[in-house]
Amino acid sequence: MTGVFVAIEGPNGVGKSTSAGLLAARLAERGHSVHLTTEPSRTALGTLIRRTEAGMSGRALALAVAADRAAHLNGEIEPALAAGKVVISDRYLPSSLVLQRLDGLSLPEIWRYNAFAPRPFLTLYLEEDPAVIAARLKQRQVLSRLERAGSPSRELTLYRKAYAFLGRRHWRQARIDCRGLAPDAVVQAMLGRIELLNLWERNPLSCSRS
Repeated sequence: MTGVFVAIEGPNGVGKSTSAGLLAARLAERGHSVHLTTEPSRTALGTLIRRTEAGMSGRALALAVAADRAAHLNGEIEPALAAGKVVISDRYLPSSLVLQRLDGLSLPEIWRYNAFAPRPFLTLYLEEDPAVIAARLKQRQVLSRLERAGSPSRELTLYRKAYAFLGRRHWRQARIDCRGLAPDAVVQAMLGRIELLNLWERNPLSCSRS
């Protein structure tokens, strides 16, 4: 695989989708071929998970999400990387290490279901003031079951634990402090992290097996 795989992570309401879209646009402006994607995926299975998340929980949901991730990798992410594209995913494995914990599963169990997933070139974690995130969530007309089950503070704590857990497994990761930053400034910080790692690597890898 010759492309570059970047995952965008962070609590519900932190601005992942906006940042992923802006990052994709900025990289495309620089001449890169970019593939923007999300998890759960837009496949039939991913759509089913989104529709049934309210009534499915615990191990059943964790296994369904892991199965969708496997299909997402095989059918979308890996072909795009093989074509030399920059793949940007709005959520990836770290989200499972957070959201499935809100559903009562342990880190080791969640990891067992997802250990097949390759490490991205870089995983970027967006962090924001919990009060700011909470205000954004209040503006949403509908919240998912897991959004209601957690809280910005709880999710931030679990993301930091996921960061440490994956760090021990040699994932390339970086935190982006979004406090006080406009969306364009957040994307500029993300680009800075990617470019710094690019210079250090000289020959960036798309992904590697965990």
